[in-house]
Amino acid sequence: MKRLRMTFAMMLAVLLFAGLNALIADESKDGNEAPAPEVTIEQLSFLTGNWSGTFPGGRWESAYTSPDGGMILSASKEFRGDRVVMIEFEHFNTVNGQVVVTPYPFGKKSNTSFTLSEYDKTKKRVVFANPEHDFPNTLIYERTKPDELVIQIIGTMRGKEVNQTMPLTLIDAGLPNE
Repeated sequence: MKRLRMTFAMMLAVLLFAGLNALIADESKDGNEAPAPEVTIEQLSFLTGNWSGTFPGGRWESAYTSPDGGMILSASKEFRGDRVVMIEFEHFNTVNGQVVVTPYPFGKKSNTSFTLSEYDKTKKRVVFANPEHDFPNTLIYERTKPDELVIQIIGTMRGKEVNQTMPLTLIDAGLPNE
């Protein structure tokens, strides 16, 4: 419980430092305009919790808040050995009736948001897309097991199709999941 409080306190402090007002500002001009399934932010509660996983060359930790209040915030860090080499924040909210996610790689707001394009309640799987962006252009989150979240990051990098997959294990549920 202490670890959970520290993680969320760190996430809140960093987001406040980065400028929460900018985070909440209208981001509709950044997302794509494709019609999306009717999904509420509350249906993404399967993301809630503290997650950790390894991939070739590194380790990843992520903390996702509940969707309470109409938004989900996440804070993540990538390790190489015992060093943090990257941090990222994500902001999930509803813009013009569509759920969007805006990443903040290295703690800086990107000029790109991704609009929810697919949702599978049974699989607890959600796809966000922005076909105008090179890498990434697709973000997939799927709760494959009760204690496993798989994140896929897909796009084109240096002219090649890239599909990065990060299987994460739930290390602390933090808040109730659906």
